[in-house]
Amino acid sequence: MDIKTTHPRITLEQWRCFVAVIDCGGFAQAAEALNKSQSTVSYAVNKLKSVLGLEVLTMSGRRAVLTEAGQVMYRGARQLLEESVALEGLVKPLQSEWETSLTLVIDEAFPLDVVLSALKAFEPQSRGTRVHYHEAILSGSEEALDAGTADLVVAYRVPPGYSGDQIYSAEFVAVTGASHPLAGSEKPLQSRALQKHTHIVIRDSGRYKQTDTGWLRSQQRWTVSSIQTAVKTVLSGVGFAWLPLHAVSEYLNKGELVRLNLEQGATRRGDLYLVYGHSDYVGPATKTLAQSLIQASEAYSV
Repeated sequence: MDIKTTHPRITLEQWRCFVAVIDCGGFAQAAEALNKSQSTVSYAVNKLKSVLGLEVLTMSGRRAVLTEAGQVMYRGARQLLEESVALEGLVKPLQSEWETSLTLVIDEAFPLDVVLSALKAFEPQSRGTRVHYHEAILSGSEEALDAGTADLVVAYRVPPGYSGDQIYSAEFVAVTGASHPLAGSEKPLQSRALQKHTHIVIRDSGRYKQTDTGWLRSQQRWTVSSIQTAVKTVLSGVGFAWLPLHAVSEYLNKGELVRLNLEQGATRRGDLYLVYGHSDYVGPATKTLAQSLIQASEAYSV
């Protein structure tokens, strides 16, 4: 192999800037995400375009849009970056067999009681492993996987390129405060009856691939950043929401919240999946914590 002929003309950092511009929607957003100046990102992408001799993106207003050729380059660039992260991940087993730290990212729809039970079971087996625990909503957990910053994730879906197993099926119930006008309806409510009232929606914690889910036709929507805040808001008598049963069962039993009497859609289910962040190598501490999560989930009931 001739090292001169195999030396790439485009650097990994230039590909990274190119992908970030598309994923983030523009140069300014990419610069913020990469913690670089906008001029640095622009230079990297322009250098890439010059070397390729292709127009790989165009600007639609302030948003970067891929050309047909750019779509091919983007797919290849994402694969290249993922392979580079995987290559770095191979360092772990060479450095130490048992991890000194691991990062756990959990979707908030997964019961906190299960997480705490799993961590309690893991602690005496941990050999001093430090656990960095983060909560996410919807695409936030997927972004942690894409960034290569998570060792173990409970996510609302398994992203392409990863494998995972279902660990929990979350039941979401439509609820409102006991004093809210909707609470007193004896007849099943149709969806149009909800449109006059405030719908409390939980914001996707992801920055680049935010997802809207569920019923979103209310004329008035308030968006909050966590399930706990949504519960407190509905408890205060403001609006209605679909919330995980495990998060509201205590208040339903006390009569402080009531289930909405809906003609359709009063309950929903959403599966959650356990995904390893580095599939090429899963360390023993990560495997032990994963097993603790599985066992705690199987033993849990609302």
